[in-house]
Amino acid sequence: MAKSCLLVLICCLLLNPICAGEKVIKDEEGMDCWVYFPDEIDSGKTYWLVVGVHGLGGKGKGASGVAKWVTQEGDCIVIGPSFNDGYQMGNGKNADKLKRLFKDLKKEYKLHDRMFVHGFSAGAQFVHRFAFNEPNLIAGVSAHSAGSWATRGYGKISLRAKKIPFAISCGEKDTGKSYESAPLGRLAWFKEFRDELDKKKFDVESAVVPGVKHRQSPKARELAKNCYARAKAAFSK
Repeated sequence: MAKSCLLVLICCLLLNPICAGEKVIKDEEGMDCWVYFPDEIDSGKTYWLVVGVHGLGGKGKGASGVAKWVTQEGDCIVIGPSFNDGYQMGNGKNADKLKRLFKDLKKEYKLHDRMFVHGFSAGAQFVHRFAFNEPNLIAGVSAHSAGSWATRGYGKISLRAKKIPFAISCGEKDTGKSYESAPLGRLAWFKEFRDELDKKKFDVESAVVPGVKHRQSPKARELAKNCYARAKAAFSK
């Protein structure tokens, strides 16, 4: 009997990652949200919620590359929500869905009152605009290679978010437009947004990544980690 149970457990671990700190829950729209958590939850510890938002047409599995932070950092619960196209503005029903997920997860885990948000491409569009719309819910923003930024009427930079650390980047060769009628290509729009944040004296670390086209680079992941550390320092109680 013991050997049989052990074999079942081994198969479960090999074939179903839900047994190793991953589970899938349904959000209010019936879409999948991946939740990543430590194997052992310390009941006396307050965890950070880290949200990784996928690119256009994607799903939440892997949380845009930050799912591994659960073991690397040891102080967070990570989620990868799923969105239908149209989520890029970071408002409306998509913003409400993320807020609801945060509220529901706080019933299950002991979480800080602010979340850290990370996204690439369309996910970067969502997270930086969501932060400007809901600054009181955000500890830090990691946004990379967005097709548009909160300038030129595509959202608005809110000064209420000035205390929030930002990490932003774009590849040097990521110069194309994300859609035909876009006023600027990705790199040019990134630079404009970066300069606006600098002008308004936001806490921002940025980079144009040499030789990189439209992909999430190691430099972007490094900036994300740095921003997470800054966010924790800024908002730890």
